[in-house]
Amino acid sequence: MIDRAMNGSGGPWRELLLARGVPERLARFAGTHGSWAADGVTVEDLLVSVADKVWKAKRVEDLERLLVGRIAVASGLALWEAFVSLDDCLAGLAAGADERLAFQNGFPV
Repeated sequence: MIDRAMNGSGGPWRELLLARGVPERLARFAGTHGSWAADGVTVEDLLVSVADKVWKAKRVEDLERLLVGRIAVASGLALWEAFVSLDDCLAGLAAGADERLAFQNGFPV
């Protein structure tokens, strides 16, 4: 399967995006959204990773904890305050996952 060949670099997906004119600064997420625990991960990488999970109503505690820490540092909020704010937001987004997935499944590849 093509996903297994990516190894965090974005592999063929990144290359496909670049070939179609997607800027490198965006195409790189094809590789980083699955490697959120790697060194040098940015807040943007964490946000893309969380979005990739939560739109399917998947919650990944370790990933969310990393993002909460970054939010707390950037905003000056206590960790628990940052967590509550993020959790509320993600719960709302995850609530519509069944409808999104059903719509997506209506267009098989």
